[in-house]
Amino acid sequence: MNKRVGLVIVLAIALIFLAKNVIVRFAVTSGVKALTGLRLSIRDIDVGWLNTRLGVTGLRVLNPTGFHDAVMVDVPELYIDYDLGAFLKGQTHLEEIRLDLQELTVIKNEQGDVNLNALRTVKASKEPRPPQPAPKDTTIASKPPQIQVDLFELHIGTVVYKDYSVSPPQVHTFPVNVHERFEHITHPQALAGLIITRALAKTTIAQLTHLDLKALQEGLTDLVGKSLQKAVGEVGQGALDVTGQAVQGTTGALKKLLGQ
Repeated sequence: MNKRVGLVIVLAIALIFLAKNVIVRFAVTSGVKALTGLRLSIRDIDVGWLNTRLGVTGLRVLNPTGFHDAVMVDVPELYIDYDLGAFLKGQTHLEEIRLDLQELTVIKNEQGDVNLNALRTVKASKEPRPPQPAPKDTTIASKPPQIQVDLFELHIGTVVYKDYSVSPPQVHTFPVNVHERFEHITHPQALAGLIITRALAKTTIAQLTHLDLKALQEGLTDLVGKSLQKAVGEVGQGALDVTGQAVQGTTGALKKLLGQ
């Protein structure tokens, strides 16, 4: 009888672990797709047995149809430490994210379309901004955040720009080497906006593709808390600086800018 009980316990633990793997894989895939609006592929997800940490390897965000290259974003490693209790309550609380973005490929095709324009956060930056609502009574409970990220550590290696609208096609490579840390992000589009603005900060791609980073920046400041607005504003200034000068200063939730 004891052996049977032990076997049942082992099988139950194995089933729980397998279910956890499936649920976490679905959550990561759905989350990244919802964040970008694009298809993606993942090579592997390693879910911890006794902790709430997971590692994603070989994550690639794929280009929309109409572009030669298959991959827009190449992320060899993504580390996430999540709050399981919040997850079981239907809330998204990520205690830490470490994103290693090896290469972002920006493409202008023969028709002059730019692949970045297909990203959900870029589309949102082009929509008319609604009028700001009147201040609400602070005694009334506010709507809970869509996401809570305590710490976001971002590394971006290289940004490549390919222009197929000219003959012969032109290719420009920018080794941006971004290493930055952010805190207290409460909106998913803020994550995507930070990645795009920081990736293009030391390049001339915004000018070459007529991407309105100022509009993206303004939308980004609407999506983050007041504690991050000044920090994000400084990020935006760096993103608009096509000479590639480093952003200076660290304020609020932007703890430090490394590798500048």
